[in-house]
Amino acid sequence: MLLDRLEGRFFRTFIAVLEERSISKAAARLGYVQSTVTTQVRLLEESVGQRLFDRLPRGVEPTEAGRKLEAYAYRFLQLGAELEEGLAEHGEPRGVVRLQVLESFGASYLWDALQSFFIKYPHIDVQIAAGFQADTLEALRDRRIDLGLIPGLGEEGWTDMEFEPVARDELIWVASPERAERIRAKGWG
Repeated sequence: MLLDRLEGRFFRTFIAVLEERSISKAAARLGYVQSTVTTQVRLLEESVGQRLFDRLPRGVEPTEAGRKLEAYAYRFLQLGAELEEGLAEHGEPRGVVRLQVLESFGASYLWDALQSFFIKYPHIDVQIAAGFQADTLEALRDRRIDLGLIPGLGEEGWTDMEFEPVARDELIWVASPERAERIRAKGWG
């Protein structure tokens, strides 16, 4: 049975290689030597019976099998984190929350809220990544992130997610004096 041959650390290593697109960068991120990452990827490939990465002159690229495994690997790690949280004897929430946000929104609005959150929940590690709306929705669907902040409601066809407005923003047009005068005279049309 496939499940009998898999180990959680292989998935963690697989995800690091996938995200870094490099064996050496994944090794640095995980605190491993490069040969450990290479071995774990090879063992995972042997376990699933398929090559997961194409080795390129500079880095790696996931194969079709690697892209298929990606969503399962993220879910496996998420379930492991949920299990760890569920078995923890502490009353305080703990664990990792992966958040993706539009960079301009994050820089403008998120910092104060995060500072308060970190004080209230010191045992939660919030990992923040930047991404556009489509990227964020895909990352949520693939379970590469736990939460996303996007500028607007989700697109049609995203019924497997819950959308909750958290802020309203006002857009202001700024124009040169010449352009502003032309708009006043002729209107926005």
